[in-house]
Amino acid sequence: MLTNPKQTRIYVETVLKEIIGYGQHQYETIFFGGGTPTALTVDDLELLCQGVKNYASPSCEWTVECNVESTTPEKLKIMKNAGVNRLSFGVQTFKKEALIALNRHHNDQDIVNTIATAKSLGFQKINVDLIYDLPRVSDEDLQTDLQHFLSLNVNHIATYALTIHPNTVFGIQKVKPATDEVSRHHYEMIYQTLTAHGYERYEVSNFARDQEISRHNLTYWRNQEYIGVGLGASGYLQGIRYTNTKNMTKYLQGWHRDVEEVIDEKMKRFEYIMLNYRLKDGFSLTEFNEIFHIQFTTLFENTMLPLVQKGLILIENNRTKLSFEGMLLLDYVVLKLTKDII
Repeated sequence: MLTNPKQTRIYVETVLKEIIGYGQHQYETIFFGGGTPTALTVDDLELLCQGVKNYASPSCEWTVECNVESTTPEKLKIMKNAGVNRLSFGVQTFKKEALIALNRHHNDQDIVNTIATAKSLGFQKINVDLIYDLPRVSDEDLQTDLQHFLSLNVNHIATYALTIHPNTVFGIQKVKPATDEVSRHHYEMIYQTLTAHGYERYEVSNFARDQEISRHNLTYWRNQEYIGVGLGASGYLQGIRYTNTKNMTKYLQGWHRDVEEVIDEKMKRFEYIMLNYRLKDGFSLTEFNEIFHIQFTTLFENTMLPLVQKGLILIENNRTKLSFEGMLLLDYVVLKLTKDII
């Protein structure tokens, strides 16, 4: 995050200019991500929210990612008044030692208090992120974590297996990642606990109660196009996937896009299958045919049958989706299925 107040203000203004460059549209979903929007000062957050509010359609789902330690009542009020109607908190875990290792500066009471404040201000759609496969966290610790998450009484929980990067605390300590067997066991614990308490897994890593799914993330999983703005942001527009520069100097000078990739028909088919198979309901065979002008079963007649026979791929009622086991083996299934087209 920028530490120079003047440069931060220029950055926010540049983001707003980039949005204007895409035209005066109204969007059905808006997502402030990157993990640190609430690290902005009150004034800069107000400027950003007011600059974006006119782009929100009347039915827009507008989400802001929030760090527990930097989310204040005043910032929550700014977001609420601008039209933000969904919050996503990077809770990660309630275990103190793990929070420190993850470089999170909040504690369990901060989590409870911040989410309670958000609810008191009228926010009803709230997501919390949960990380599992943390080192030195036992089954009992994970179950305790899950009970804490349930006690927050929010309607969306996103789960992520820990990825160890070289320059993080875990990477420096040379902590070994969880084995596939351990990771599967933890995932099944999470699945069983959350579904037993009324949450539905609608995507391989996401659980919602009362149908409060993330409409914005569905855009990604359905392989639909979207605009990404800001430093290092990614987007998918007019058949091109792009990534903005991570160089702040270049970005502030107006040099936004750093990498562009034209998605050809073969890659588009692969991405459509890979992303839609993450969803509990999979995808419509009719829609696949309409988009790609070929029958799904015809395209994959040489690779699909063994996966169907193993019970990994299901085809019923003109739809295809993965079984529970298939979702656990998502990468394997997709690669086996599409090996002739990638």
